[in-house]
Amino acid sequence: MPIVTRFFIKTGFIWLVISMIFYGFQQIEPTFRVAYHHSIGLGWVTQMIIGVGIWMFPRWSNELPKGPMWLWWLSYVTLNSGLVLRLVSEYYLVRIPNIFSPLLIFSGVLLWIATMAAIIGMWKRIKFR
Repeated sequence: MPIVTRFFIKTGFIWLVISMIFYGFQQIEPTFRVAYHHSIGLGWVTQMIIGVGIWMFPRWSNELPKGPMWLWWLSYVTLNSGLVLRLVSEYYLVRIPNIFSPLLIFSGVLLWIATMAAIIGMWKRIKFR
């Protein structure tokens, strides 16, 4: 199992625990509801799907069986940094909208980059017979 797969899967489990904490706190503070949905959907589910996909999908090529590793690390870093930035900016967006609106947009850009990197990395590995 490649190390990047381990990072995706273990970080996904960490996000699962964080999302359960957000689930509990949403009863006290309603803004945690959005944090719960983002951390469970992007943090846990998406990272598990990408991690297992890297590990189990067919070979990219004989030289690079899992594909370019920099692409997977780009997806990992931008997904997690975009998600953390998103959670912080959404929490403070209600309180200080002028400052945190651009951060929310930047987090969306990071999440888009993560998604595109994962799609590009998987696309060549899915072959028609």
